[in-house]
Amino acid sequence: MGSKEYYENTPFINEKVVENLAPRTTMDRFKSVLQATWTPSEHTKLSTLANTTDSQDISFFQKVMAFNRVFKPRTYTSEYIRPNPCPEQHWAMNWRWPRFRMVNPKIPPPTDGAYSDFYHFLAYQHWFKYERKVYYETINIAGLEVNRCITKEGKYNALKNCRHLVNKIFAITREEEHNQVLLHMATTGTNAIRETPYPVDFV
Repeated sequence: MGSKEYYENTPFINEKVVENLAPRTTMDRFKSVLQATWTPSEHTKLSTLANTTDSQDISFFQKVMAFNRVFKPRTYTSEYIRPNPCPEQHWAMNWRWPRFRMVNPKIPPPTDGAYSDFYHFLAYQHWFKYERKVYYETINIAGLEVNRCITKEGKYNALKNCRHLVNKIFAITREEEHNQVLLHMATTGTNAIRETPYPVDFV
């Protein structure tokens, strides 16, 4: 199959070749069977492909209790492995500091139900759409406040101490009030719910 130089210089066989290896005894075979380490073509003292160390007799208990992955320290660095892009001390609470701040400039409402031009209508429509988003986000934030209040107060005190938040959600999610708010925003150009209202001379 191969030349003499090939067999004398085999790069994939362990250099620690055991010469004149004695066959396994009956005790070794029974021990490997009881330890669940036996395979029909395995001999723990023989060299195998890409194996530079002798295989060890590992018991079944050691196989079960052993970790199946290699653990690295948190400060482990390598030129082939990507480092940690954002360590824990640099985490930002994205519910407190958003990635961007959206500015919705106030657009003057139509006079007597008529817009000055088509672009005035588009700008006013854009303002109305995002003010409606502010209204819905207020409802979502109130729901989060209810959940946090229930977690803080407990299931017995929450019925009394969180009732005002639930009443607020019920009030601003009524269909009649919601329609009135949207109609008021569309006709007058004033925002319905905003924690920091527009200044008087904003426009």
